[in-house]
Amino acid sequence: MTRDVRHWQQYRQQVAGVSPKTINRNLVSLRRFCQWAVDQKLLPDNPATGVQELHQEKLLPRFLPEKAVDTLLRAPRTIKDSRLRLRDQALRDWYMPVSGRKKCGTCNTPREGEEGATGAASFRGTSNAAPISR
Repeated sequence: MTRDVRHWQQYRQQVAGVSPKTINRNLVSLRRFCQWAVDQKLLPDNPATGVQELHQEKLLPRFLPEKAVDTLLRAPRTIKDSRLRLRDQALRDWYMPVSGRKKCGTCNTPREGEEGATGAASFRGTSNAAPISR
């Protein structure tokens, strides 16, 4: 019966054109079902146990372009309703550390004419400075 499972796997890939990921998910389900049938003494052994999963190409993760990310991060500022704006800012601030994006943190920006005014904002905890456009 293992030969039948292999033929099923080849047919799904070559004739039906099903992706390897889908076939592998189906194979896992078939293995579990056959194991249940073995446990219930409906089958003498699990025919899907000896069948290996198909090789899957590893795809690179997809990213938004930098400009789109910046637009999304600035979006809460445009909301007029303060409750919705605060909600969206909180979600954004919660998501950024999870996503690997650096959160700006507290900005140290001396006003023009004050000591240390350089025309750039520096962020606490970093040595980064961002120019301020007027």
